[in-house]
Amino acid sequence: MFVIPQTLELFARGSQVNGEYGSGDEVSAGFNWYLFNKRSARFTFDVTSIDDSPAQQSRTGYVAGESGTLFRSQLWTFF
Repeated sequence: MFVIPQTLELFARGSQVNGEYGSGDEVSAGFNWYLFNKRSARFTFDVTSIDDSPAQQSRTGYVAGESGTLFRSQLWTFF
């Protein structure tokens, strides 16, 4: 949801995985700040609560089986 049109966007997400070998979930909230009022450059920040992560990815910072709080910030640019 944009709280400032074309500039500041708030978001939330969640997921849950259940399976034969266990379950895990995540809940996250954050914002996108579009620099120069364009989608080609943005600063993103989010806070994620992870409980028994079922996945592992270096791109997201998730480690399989871990629980805790993850704080992330990113600067995205597109050419």
